[in-house]
Amino acid sequence: MSFEGKNFIITGAAGAIAEPLIERLFSQNANLLLIDVQEDKLEKIQYKYNSDRLTFVTSDLSSKAKTDEIVKNFNDKIYGLVHLAGVFELDKDNPGDEEIWDRAILSNAKNAYFLISSCLNYFHEDIVSRIVLLSSKAYRQGAFNYIPYSAAKGAIAGMIRAYARKLGPKVIINGLAPGIVESPMASSNIKIQGEKLIKEMALKRFCSPAEVSNVIYFLLSEDSSYINGQIINIDGGTIFS
Repeated sequence: MSFEGKNFIITGAAGAIAEPLIERLFSQNANLLLIDVQEDKLEKIQYKYNSDRLTFVTSDLSSKAKTDEIVKNFNDKIYGLVHLAGVFELDKDNPGDEEIWDRAILSNAKNAYFLISSCLNYFHEDIVSRIVLLSSKAYRQGAFNYIPYSAAKGAIAGMIRAYARKLGPKVIINGLAPGIVESPMASSNIKIQGEKLIKEMALKRFCSPAEVSNVIYFLLSEDSSYINGQIINIDGGTIFS
């Protein structure tokens, strides 16, 4: 299918997973609103594409007031919302640290809720829109040194199932549960326990960002038109459920 003229919002737009997705959607002549906290990286994307089909917003999505303002200023019908923004913070040395817990919930789950709530009046009336949220293998398996993160990604899974019932049939919502993706966010974890993690995987290698973005692209397309409320594992054969 062609995404020509369709409008997408992508959070975490400066991250590794977003990069191949942006490139692919841009090649399909889509219009993209790209959101991230890293202004310098957004500027690099802006310089690379130099197109009025890309709009850039530097924001942390930490309140509904912020997400309301972003969506209102975009002022267009939304076909696809892809929420990749999040934090992956070790709590091994500070178990029970309320600040780590609060950041995990706010930056991985509540921000998704704020953004979807702000978008509700902007989805199309005449075509089925799409939402894709990023969960994690951590919520299925449990990452024992990342307990607040694991809990927050579990909240994403519950949100997907609840919104699938609430928003259907006008909006389809699904999620991904990637394993370890070769990216700056996961680099320290790979360095600490990379060999152990690879032994758990049937494919014996880490996932590339493009391998995640390819599944996102599929979920945004008509090829996934009867998939709703699902969380798809992308973990190289680690968890079979």
